[in-house]
Amino acid sequence: MIMSERALILDTHKIMLEQSINQHQNIDYIRVSEPQVYFASQEKTLAKIDNIMNQTPFHYVVASSESNMAFAGFLRSRYGLPGLNYEQALCVTNKWRMRKCLEDELPAPRCWLSGHFYNNFAQCTQGAATHFIIKPLSSSSCQNVERLTVDQLYQKLTHLDTLMLIEEEIDIEEEFHLDGIVNLSEIAVACLSCYSLPILSARGQTRASIHLPSSHPMFSIAYSMAQRAITKLALKQGVFHMEVYRRGERLIFGEIGLRPPGVGVAESLLRFTGVNLWQAFVNSQLLRPINNIPSQDYHGYSGVIGVYPERLRASDLLRLPNVVAVSELEKTRHKMTRTGAHDFRYLAFASCQSLAEFHNLINQLSDSSPSTHVKREVQ
Repeated sequence: MIMSERALILDTHKIMLEQSINQHQNIDYIRVSEPQVYFASQEKTLAKIDNIMNQTPFHYVVASSESNMAFAGFLRSRYGLPGLNYEQALCVTNKWRMRKCLEDELPAPRCWLSGHFYNNFAQCTQGAATHFIIKPLSSSSCQNVERLTVDQLYQKLTHLDTLMLIEEEIDIEEEFHLDGIVNLSEIAVACLSCYSLPILSARGQTRASIHLPSSHPMFSIAYSMAQRAITKLALKQGVFHMEVYRRGERLIFGEIGLRPPGVGVAESLLRFTGVNLWQAFVNSQLLRPINNIPSQDYHGYSGVIGVYPERLRASDLLRLPNVVAVSELEKTRHKMTRTGAHDFRYLAFASCQSLAEFHNLINQLSDSSPSTHVKREVQ
């Protein structure tokens, strides 16, 4: 009797994950989720998963979020399963390990571990920077990320009871992200997008991720940076989400994740460009081929707008020109207590003829038009 293949799902209840795994009906899925099973390599958790492996042996581990990718890699390494191993996963989920891994490949902000920074405070702050960024070693969407003056940072570090990452802030002009699919160690397709506002300074404001034409002058630079990172990370098949900052004609590396982007961006890319990042993400973890990869060329200006004002209704948004669909987001107490987590009421998906037209639409949805100038760090 031939045993069917099984996959352990580290479940975070995402619709696009469900749609993707449903494409593989010949695999039996074993689901674990928090708080029943905490996604960390602690004794109680490992005892539970060891027992699952003993009772119903599984062949794959499927991560569903940035938050459980490292644990998925740990389990693959623990059981000798295929896919992204623990070392690879650490280099795209732990920001310190990421910087050290890619420091010889890509220009990036100067950074330190918080303990070293505090013990060498005078030396680390003797440069021109007046502000620093402090962030958790592992997080996404600017959760628990703060921008502090030198004095504020000293006070923060004096009472800090956990290890964090410190970055020096520098001037930048724009923030971009490049999202794509990797096949046979090469980028098969990618799309460049820009944030309408810097994420860190845009809390509580309507903002957008705008997909740009592949003829954009920054596309080829970002593409080359992503390919260098993919090669260094030894990714054979999968997806990536890389953030970069523009200063003049130069791009500065921010972060990279080997998972689909959040806050509606993956859904927007599928809707407007045909790039199905979630399906590719799941297929790569199940060692299935990634099929139906669309053309590299994209010519429009489309994207997703996170809408903040609660007085608006979905029907109001759908009456606006260029808005083609609206999703209402569920608010949770857990999300609202995380510093930096988005608190949008709706996601509006829109397609425009120009960047100016897209920004006009954003302005219609905004209470104000804050400055888009921000700082970041560079080596």
